[in-house]
Formats: sequence, structure tokens, C-alpha cells
Amino acid sequence: MMTAVFQPKSGPAGIGVLAPDVEVSQMGSLYEEASGLSSEELSFLGVQRALELARSLESMRVIVLLADEKAVRLINRETPILPGSLLALYYIKIRALMYTFKSAQIVAVPRGRVRPAIKLAAAHGRISERRTAIQKTLFNG
Repeated sequence: MMTAVFQPKSGPAGIGVLAPDVEVSQMGSLYEEASGLSSEELSFLGVQRALELARSLESMRVIVLLADEKAVRLINRETPILPGSLLALYYIKIRALMYTFKSAQIVAVPRGRVRPAIKLAAAHGRISERRTAIQKTLFNG
């Protein structure tokens, strides 16, 4: 699975999660707005969404590829999370989800390896926050 975030200078951020052999309609639920979060929080949320998707697909083993090295170090307990940080809540959810698999890994990769997830996140991050009608996307026709 690939997960990535895109945070434009103005407007909402986007999270993109892509998995092989998954229906487009299932991926649509992971293509979402995430306003007001830091890049690390967005990365944690993207990993959480990827693990939730893998769980719903009844996967036994999962590897999540993430371009944010700092987030990977935090999730893999190579760098401590500051006490009282909002990241701690995401961390607990992620670690709990990881224990539901026979094997689960979060791996840092170059941005080019998660390009499709970045494109998905960027497409959503460019949608104006001030829309009144539901925007048409690949997922809702």
C-alpha cells in the first residue's frame, strides 16, 4: 500500500492511499480533506487509513510505503513522540491496528515510489474549501 499527503499553501490538505487490486469505490473513501493538521499528523492519518483499508480487506500482511521519513521514524519508535502531542493519539491507533496483522511494516521510501498516492492527495488538496455543491471526482462520477 502507498500513502501520501499533499498540503498546499492555502486550502485543505489531501490524503491519498492506494492499494493493489482494490475497487476504485473503496479507495474513494480514503480520498479526503484534512484541514488544519501538521504534515506529521497528516502522514499518521494516512497510515491509519491504509491500515484500516487493509483490515477491511482481511489482509494478513501489510507493508505501508510512506514518503515522510520523520513520520516513519516516529511510528516505528525510532524517535520518541513528545508527551501531550496529538500524534500520540494517532500513534496508539496505528500501533493497535498493526497488531491485528500477522505482519505489518511502515517503510520510508523516496517520494517517487508513492507518486500515484501523491497525485491523488494533490488533486484533493487543490479543491476549494468554499464549495457549495459536491465536487465531481473519479469516485462519485
